[in-house]
Amino acid sequence: MIEIKELLKSTIPKNMLQRGLIARNSELKPIKVLFEQRRVPDIGFQDEIIETLFLLFSSMDTDKDPLNARIGEREGRVASKIVSNLSAGFNHGVGRSGDLVAFQPKAPGGSLLYYFANKLAFDALKRLGLPNINDACVTPIGTGMTLALILCAVREQMDKCEVIYPRVDHKSPMKAIEMVGMEMKIVNGRVYGDAVRVPVEGIEAALSEETAAIVSTTTFFPPREPDNIKEIAKLAKEWNIYHIINNAYGVQSREIMRMIRGAVDAGRVDAILQSTDKNFLTPNLI
Repeated sequence: MIEIKELLKSTIPKNMLQRGLIARNSELKPIKVLFEQRRVPDIGFQDEIIETLFLLFSSMDTDKDPLNARIGEREGRVASKIVSNLSAGFNHGVGRSGDLVAFQPKAPGGSLLYYFANKLAFDALKRLGLPNINDACVTPIGTGMTLALILCAVREQMDKCEVIYPRVDHKSPMKAIEMVGMEMKIVNGRVYGDAVRVPVEGIEAALSEETAAIVSTTTFFPPREPDNIKEIAKLAKEWNIYHIINNAYGVQSREIMRMIRGAVDAGRVDAILQSTDKNFLTPNLI
């Protein structure tokens, strides 16, 4: 790739050109650091840098190629400029052939953006209290639907369909379990003082040879207390079943993250689910 410096030789005086390139490189330095470190920057990017990065990535997708015929069902075509602007110029989806994290051949820029989204999410979760996790994936859907995806993976691996659900009166997780065709076994809570808690003994008693997974919960509205995920993780390891933690808005709590870290170390935790809009204030636009 020819550098701009080479292209601009014999244009303006050398000292002026050098001054301009210093300013340009200084402005683009955060992007260079992002490519090198692949982690959340200590100092947030200015909006102009983010827009430059989006423009760089989106311009790499094949729908921006002026020589491309732009035919076929996988070509990104958008009738409304407003819609295109809303998606920052990314007109292709992510993933390929049902594999969400696979690179999309017609969207190298979109694939790069998604790659960095996953890397930054992984780094953020590790730095916010979970250094013992193995990976992270940002899903372009809501919390309940993401739980359904996780349960689909569980169903593929286990010749069982029972899911133990320590009771939380929230419809999304319940709908996720029902949607994937698994059977929900609810364990009710008890009142302890001014709080509602689901005893681990009740969860253990609900386990059977048909149990495929336990879906535990860390954060919900009072008076519901977080589940004892450390002990649940031990049960999951002992019974060799999946343990999914619904940590919807727990990233904001150091105590909750400490609990999850302990559960990972003590037993079995297969997936930890959290919401980007609740924890990182990202909008649910598209």
